[in-house]
Amino acid sequence: MLHYTRTQAAAVIALGKLGDQRAVPALVKLLVSSHDRYDTYAVKRSAATALGRIGDASAVPALEAAKSQTPAARNAASAALKKIGTHNPQKVLTKRRVRKA
Repeated sequence: MLHYTRTQAAAVIALGKLGDQRAVPALVKLLVSSHDRYDTYAVKRSAATALGRIGDASAVPALEAAKSQTPAARNAASAALKKIGTHNPQKVLTKRRVRKA
């Protein structure tokens, strides 16, 4: 499974480098997916980074929703929001995932 995850993350990074806005819906779907396995974290982080490179403002709600993701995804989402020009990317970093006991 790890090899597949690395391949998927590399493909997501390539989409960001291409900068094609047609990739935004698929990248948003990856970022907000409910899969909460360790091997998906790299893909979510890559999706946030790719969305920042593309710079489409329609991704802002999904990037802001990344506040409930892992720290790496949160950091990538914050950087993406800065690139897009969102006024307060810091609020993404201040939200922490709350685990139920």
